[in-house]
Amino acid sequence: MHQSGSVEDCIDVAILAEGYTEAEMDIAMPMFQIGFKCEPLDRGEEAVRREIARMEAKGVPASEELNAMLAQRESAPVANSARLADLVRRPQISYEDIAPFDVNRPDLPVSVTEEVEIQIKYAGYLARQEKQVAEFKKEESRLLPQDLDYSAIAGLRLEAREKLSEIRPMSIGQAGRVSGVSPADIAVLLIWLEQNK
Repeated sequence: MHQSGSVEDCIDVAILAEGYTEAEMDIAMPMFQIGFKCEPLDRGEEAVRREIARMEAKGVPASEELNAMLAQRESAPVANSARLADLVRRPQISYEDIAPFDVNRPDLPVSVTEEVEIQIKYAGYLARQEKQVAEFKKEESRLLPQDLDYSAIAGLRLEAREKLSEIRPMSIGQAGRVSGVSPADIAVLLIWLEQNK
């Protein structure tokens, strides 16, 4: 154990750079004073990953009690069994709702359980968003021929043809940022590029 700065320096860095809360500083202060080096406190990311993995792997058998809870929340009953994560994915069901059916559930801070629920419920949406961002980045860098005759491209609106001919963007990304060029115009350009590879 060694200190990489004074206690005050560590605290200033922790508060400013790491954004520690007062409660976290109450924990960190004695550690800094006895010689621990300045490092970010564990924000629970590993706990979130472990809990999601556990919920994806662990199932709960169908029971009258489980189906009564599901019916009360206007969610479909379970016929045989269901993974805990699949239950939480249901819009009407929360992480806390399944606690009575989750034997040996670890005692986790609320911040971790909230993040677990968000990641489970929105995993599909987040994955689609990440894929769309990746596709957009790929398409954005596609180059447009500098001698492209925009007036000859069927489907482009008149305003888009005029603006693109005047500005002569170098890439799809630049074309998308031209005032007067709509997402539909960008789609037409992408189709034209595919057809004229």
